[in-house]
Amino acid sequence: MNVQITTTKRILTRYGNRLEQLIKEYQGMKLESLLAEFHDEAQNANLGKLHQLEEAMGAIDILVGQLEATLSRFLTVRDSSMTGAEPDDNETYSIRAEGGIASAVEYMMLLQARIRAIKSCDGMGQSQVTAPQPTPGTQAQLRKPQSVELPTLPIPKFNENIWDWDNFWELYNANVHLQDLPELYKFNYLLDALQGEARESIRKFRSLRQIILKP
Repeated sequence: MNVQITTTKRILTRYGNRLEQLIKEYQGMKLESLLAEFHDEAQNANLGKLHQLEEAMGAIDILVGQLEATLSRFLTVRDSSMTGAEPDDNETYSIRAEGGIASAVEYMMLLQARIRAIKSCDGMGQSQVTAPQPTPGTQAQLRKPQSVELPTLPIPKFNENIWDWDNFWELYNANVHLQDLPELYKFNYLLDALQGEARESIRKFRSLRQIILKP
């Protein structure tokens, strides 16, 4: 068990350091300060900026997902091996990882704001087709809450037994994480499969990520 928690700490540190380094690189490029341009070639210039911003968003989101999954595993291993030894050290790792995720989420919000601002100034966010006005009947249907059910996939529940983690993650990775699914779906599948403290630790980042990843 000590080997597992040591390995998980090392992976947690590696992902955390890489995420911090990546954000510093983008901050050095001042991506969060990009502005729309207004001249004859502005559209091409603005498209290039949007590509930079969206590429950065995608790279950060992938690392955040990896860090979240590793943090979930770390919390499970920590709780399974809790003997009173080095509690402060373990807490330091989880606090640092959670802080790194929160900082990344905040930076992604800045990038998303730039994306929307450039699209708005350049007219890219406006549809060229005028949608018909909804009838009273369709208005009522639109106001009616819609419940969305995820398609059933072969993903086992993770009951916080560390010996089941490798099998759980292999199935989740193959059936969800590596598939061409919306990020929100992947996140919901992960939440649905996790239980206990691991689920609670990941769920508290859900609202912010939903806001950020919203088109």
